[in-house]
Amino acid sequence: MHDHLTLHVWGPLALFTQPHFAADPMTAPVMDPSKAKGILRSIFQKPEFEWEIMRIHILKPIRFQTLKQKALKSGSQWNDNEKGRTLRTSTVLVDVDYIIEARMVVNTRRTTKTLAAYMGEAQKRMGKGEQWSVPCFGLREYVARWELWKGPIPQTQPINMDLGSLMFDLRPVDIKKDRWSPLFWHAEIKSGVLEVPKDLYDRERRILMDARQHISPPKRDHKHSIL
Repeated sequence: MHDHLTLHVWGPLALFTQPHFAADPMTAPVMDPSKAKGILRSIFQKPEFEWEIMRIHILKPIRFQTLKQKALKSGSQWNDNEKGRTLRTSTVLVDVDYIIEARMVVNTRRTTKTLAAYMGEAQKRMGKGEQWSVPCFGLREYVARWELWKGPIPQTQPINMDLGSLMFDLRPVDIKKDRWSPLFWHAEIKSGVLEVPKDLYDRERRILMDARQHISPPKRDHKHSIL
């Protein structure tokens, strides 16, 4: 039994917002490892193991589109009152299509079950199309369709791009208050593939595993680090 699997994900719109573009959200050119892991966690996740993203293959050209939407003002409650809303401009990705390669790492301090047992369960559930919750591309309304990919990886786009600082994951700042800080690394797309250096996970794995005591999404802290 291998420790990794391949997932095909696609959809009409995506918004992979970086923390420094919160007011008028602007997407990154490609899904970052944190968002990719979020998709996998929404499909199948248990506290005894972690997903680690190895590579993201870009199958369609990178295309942007500007959308104007009405959003709740800061501090406003959900209602139909126009006074509680503001017009927000978002820059999103159009017609996204990716192959995600991810490995599973079992936390042996939390379980005696083997990697093969968890991976077998994941493969079985994903093969049937089962999921814990609906995965999305950044926003809940941007639903991500998915399938477990079995064959050779399709031809990627001929894209080479220096992305600069891209979000890698979230590191705990204060577990009791559920505060997390984003981690960044200098990322590049080479021949249509975003490769995530394994040494990033090697450095952060134990901290992240110890911190993931619950499935709920962590809250972000304002501070961030560069890896």
